[in-house]
Amino acid sequence: RSWIVNDGEIPEIYDFLLGVEGIMRWPSLPEETWEAVVALDLGKWSRMGKVSQVISRDRHFIIDIDHHSSNKGCGHVSLIDPNISSTGELLLEFIKWAGLPVDRETALLLYVAIVTDTGRFSFDNTNASTHRNVAYLIDRGVDPQYVSNKVYRRQTMPQIRLYLRALSGMKKNKSGDIYWMVLRLRDFEETGTDAIDSQEFVETARSMKGAKFGLLFREMERGKKVKVSLRSNIDCDLNEFASGFGGGGHAAAAGITMHLSVEKAIETVLPALEAELSSPRDSR
Repeated sequence: RSWIVNDGEIPEIYDFLLGVEGIMRWPSLPEETWEAVVALDLGKWSRMGKVSQVISRDRHFIIDIDHHSSNKGCGHVSLIDPNISSTGELLLEFIKWAGLPVDRETALLLYVAIVTDTGRFSFDNTNASTHRNVAYLIDRGVDPQYVSNKVYRRQTMPQIRLYLRALSGMKKNKSGDIYWMVLRLRDFEETGTDAIDSQEFVETARSMKGAKFGLLFREMERGKKVKVSLRSNIDCDLNEFASGFGGGGHAAAAGITMHLSVEKAIETVLPALEAELSSPRDSR
């Protein structure tokens, strides 16, 4: 037997996918001993969240499949390719290599994994191979418009109210090349929204004219913990930058969890980014 386990709730936008209702959430796990664990898209071990409390490298055989350059190998067997667009595409390449069939439902699952992890094919890790693999999935019955309608075109009024709060507080630095937005816990509480509802807001900050970096500071614990999402429009390795603060991700998209107030997080991250822009190796 096998189980699919996630640390948090499954976002409503994925409710149309086959098997989503069977995904288990920590701590509601079966009281059984697992022989093997397949860890997907982790970046690093801590991204497993509370699920890591019931998984041990000593007791379980761990297979690590990922495309994050920050992942140095979390498993006994690791399949990691930072040059591929997404873990979904990496899984598809493995399935094709193994000669396994890809039916319509499997193709749909893989397509959603790829389209969401590439920012609708807009991130710098999207290449010709990605589009060839997407064509392969479309040939097997995936309807791109259907996926877009389900994943990106079901905005609710609470989500829009949250977005307006983030927009109204957007700021930029003096040179206008760094834009950032802030969301506090009260913004989510007062609009009846959750963190997943803000996952694409940082792209608005990145899309501003003249922006080299776009950021979203999202308060996780009042005055104590902040998630910083970073996006870049220039040749700057944000994974390397974020790793200096205990975070990670990709060259153009990364994240940091900081045990600071929102104000302290802003005071810490922004000067460091400005230093990146003024570094001698920067010819931007």
